[in-house]
Amino acid sequence: MLKRLCIGLWVVSHLFACGNILDIEPETLVTYTNYFKGEEDAAALLYNIMGRVQPTFTGYDEQEVVGMKVDIINESSKYGNIMNWVPSYYLQRGRNWENHYRVIYDCNLLIDNVHRFEEIDKERLDFYVQEAYFFRAFAYFDLVRRWGDVPVIPNSTTTERYGKTDKMKVLEEEVIKVAESLNLPLYDELVGVGGAKLTSKQYGCKGTVVALLANAYAWKAGLTGDVADWEKAEHYCTELISGNAGNYPLAASPQELCDKVLQRGGDETIFEIEYYITDDIFFLYEFYAATSSMIGYPVNKTMLPSDQTALQVSRKLVEELYGDMENDRRVRAYFAFVEGNPVAFLKKWNFPVYVYDEFADKDVYKIQNINRIIWRMADIKLLRAECRARQGKANAAEDMNDIRERAYGDRSHDYTAAEGDIQMAIFRERERELLYEGHRFFDVMRNGYWKTELTQAFSLMTERDIKMGAQYYAVPDDAFYLNDLMVQNEYWQTKK
Repeated sequence: MLKRLCIGLWVVSHLFACGNILDIEPETLVTYTNYFKGEEDAAALLYNIMGRVQPTFTGYDEQEVVGMKVDIINESSKYGNIMNWVPSYYLQRGRNWENHYRVIYDCNLLIDNVHRFEEIDKERLDFYVQEAYFFRAFAYFDLVRRWGDVPVIPNSTTTERYGKTDKMKVLEEEVIKVAESLNLPLYDELVGVGGAKLTSKQYGCKGTVVALLANAYAWKAGLTGDVADWEKAEHYCTELISGNAGNYPLAASPQELCDKVLQRGGDETIFEIEYYITDDIFFLYEFYAATSSMIGYPVNKTMLPSDQTALQVSRKLVEELYGDMENDRRVRAYFAFVEGNPVAFLKKWNFPVYVYDEFADKDVYKIQNINRIIWRMADIKLLRAECRARQGKANAAEDMNDIRERAYGDRSHDYTAAEGDIQMAIFRERERELLYEGHRFFDVMRNGYWKTELTQAFSLMTERDIKMGAQYYAVPDDAFYLNDLMVQNEYWQTKK
């Protein structure tokens, strides 16, 4: 499937090549209108959207790096500047949102041309249109979390310039309202052209829509503190946990999670960004910041315990995080230890790819052969625990205790009041369970723990800095090109 996806991406990228997705000229659409006929054409457009999604949601992300639990940084690496939110780095080399808007453009392209399809059953056409709406909503959700206020582009033919729309309106109108209108099939019921079963977990389905809504309402609640939003987030988490939105059972153990879920296609995963090494001869994708900066011994067989990677975590920090090192089975599933060495060696992902280097005359480690997992069931259960804690519910610890049961193999570590604040206990459990999976920065910001749980740069920030948008990226330079409506995020205006 992915090869066809990449071919579709190549075709459309050549038809619609441009420097800035916000500057596309509608005349270029004329040569493409004859493609809007049957289901094969709709499927090609969807493959193209999914191909755009890959570079948008893989690759290390600076906010993800800032949220990582590490305490050993290679001084020659770029990570010191990244973690300390150094203005010169973010204003000159910071994250660009172009790929997000390419996804949005491709989704709008399919949605805007629904009326042209004459050789496809209405029900089948509706499936492809709803897939486009899902991916567009997902792109806007990610934009809001990363940049705050962002432009909303209404269609694929506009030549207008757009300023930024308030983040809350984007969340409500472009994410939540759109997602709540969708009625995609369950994952097990997804079919493609000719009735062929779709098995990729990158497709939108009822489960992915519900997971998006749970996360969107939780993010909104973190911004507003509105109990009604926490209730909504809890509701959508419950839809997933109860099986109403699909079947996503927890893996039996932490080791099974690492062996059978974290690569791709595991039962526990709800939404993944698909990747196959055979389609990436240049090794462009770097799924998680940890897999691109922390993989050394013993996963990389060419490295010794004494070799340093760009980022590392000490055994001491792992002990502080997990506490019961002997009985929490995640410790041995996620890390390897060498007697006398102070480093905890990451092996949570252990799917290495080696390529023969003729100059060195040896195999060289290149990359992890994995998908990027966006949401899995353990994440949803711990999110529901947080929603309940925010509402002061007595059953807030139930889902956290389920995750601990898997971690320890029994119920001997259920939450008790002696642990203190339950909201913080749930946050710590998310740290332990979802370690290096890209959630922690957003967990910190949603809980308001930025002063104590991020890097030194954030510890020095004030409440005013956060209100000014210090947690968001600077608007990329390209967005200002021929667009006098665009303004820089307020916090970053003070850093120029």
